Amino acid sequence: MSSKLKNGGAGSDQYVIKMNEKRDCPFLTEDNWCSIQRNHGEEYLSETCVTYPRRTYSFINFYERALTMTCPVVAAQVLVLPDPLKFEYIEVPEIIHSNRHRIQSPFSPVPIELWPYIIKIQSAAIAILQERSLSIDHRLIVLGFFLDRLDEMIDNNTLEEINKLTEIYGSPDFIKQYAPIFAQNVKFDAQEFLKIVLGTFEALYGNDSSFLSKDKHFIDSVIETLELQVNENNQLSISATAEKYLMLNNFRKVFVDKFAAVFENFLVNEFFMNQYPWRFKGTIRYNFGVFVTIYKMLELITMSITISNIKHEKQPPMDKITLTADIILFVNNIDHNNSYVNKISEHLKGKEDTALLIQSLLPG
Repeated sequence: MSSKLKNGGAGSDQYVIKMNEKRDCPFLTEDNWCSIQRNHGEEYLSETCVTYPRRTYSFINFYERALTMTCPVVAAQVLVLPDPLKFEYIEVPEIIHSNRHRIQSPFSPVPIELWPYIIKIQSAAIAILQERSLSIDHRLIVLGFFLDRLDEMIDNNTLEEINKLTEIYGSPDFIKQYAPIFAQNVKFDAQEFLKIVLGTFEALYGNDSSFLSKDKHFIDSVIETLELQVNENNQLSISATAEKYLMLNNFRKVFVDKFAAVFENFLVNEFFMNQYPWRFKGTIRYNFGVFVTIYKMLELITMSITISNIKHEKQPPMDKITLTADIILFVNNIDHNNSYVNKISEHLKGKEDTALLIQSLLPG
């Protein structure tokens, strides 16, 4: 059931639970109860089991805590909320975060010099993502311009300007006024979009025939929807695929608009929980590219599943419940599989031009 790992620093042995062939915990009972806790009590739970589905980061004098969408109960309650997600600022004893001092919360990946500004930065970014007068793509365009300007201030060491920047971009009036202007300057490049997104799929699955059936379902739906075909040189015709994707753009807009609240909740939680735009080592611009690419993969997968279901007359083609289930499966990869998310981030290395990223990823 378990494997022994040597903890070199402590000189003692630690154990990890090996998942079963379905990648489920072998201690889960048929009614989804933990047999360890049921038979022996909470004090015998591992650190992961004690904290899950919570994720907590320490900023020394305050903590940030979020919930991961890999937990079906959390996802079912959070993703389908019709109103924007809200954040609470409360004073709690430190013992709550450390679970009776058994757990040390990791430090946030945000650079220490930015800790005084982090709440304002996050608040402005989330205000952009929750501006419901705009499409999801337009919100991401505004977010890109905001993060690009933030990166510029950090590069120039003008941190004193950050408060003013967050005040401007956190204003609904500013977002509504300038979002159309930002979008007008974006000329979507469908071929570059497919090179990034399908290239990411290739990086994930191209040399791996052992992926799970759910992943195969994702891939097969995308292949069917985009009618992917290779030429005699075993190369994908990007231009023909780009034409197909553009033909689906009206359907895509209707689909995303129908489930905009669900996608918004996913984006807000993903941004906050994973400490974007500092999740990965590299620039803010690069992290923005990874963040949008992950969302665009999810959008393409769920749209493709919907189109496939319509084609094969499955009822319903897609609703909030089935969409939530697909998001849970997708998030299980990007949050629980380091290899998966590392392949995505590696594939995006070197893509740090915000204007090109927006042009390549956001149809508007």
